[in-house]
Amino acid sequence: MHRSGTSMATRLLNLCGLYLGNPDRLMAAHPDNPQGYWESLDFVALDDKILGTVEAAWDLPPTATPNPVACLLYTSDAA
Repeated sequence: MHRSGTSMATRLLNLCGLYLGNPDRLMAAHPDNPQGYWESLDFVALDDKILGTVEAAWDLPPTATPNPVACLLYTSDAA
């Protein structure tokens, strides 16, 4: 099971007044997290793209020496 506290931290920031974006673009609740994740799907997609440039994922930390070609591809793709 994966539990890092991101949903709690995001919800606390929201309760303090941080605008999280359109509620329709927040990650939906699931049985594992019935209160909701409170995380923007757009930011999750961006995070996945950034992690992918260093051959990583939310459940796969990057290696100590990321692939420089992947980093260059992301940089040129963003321009």
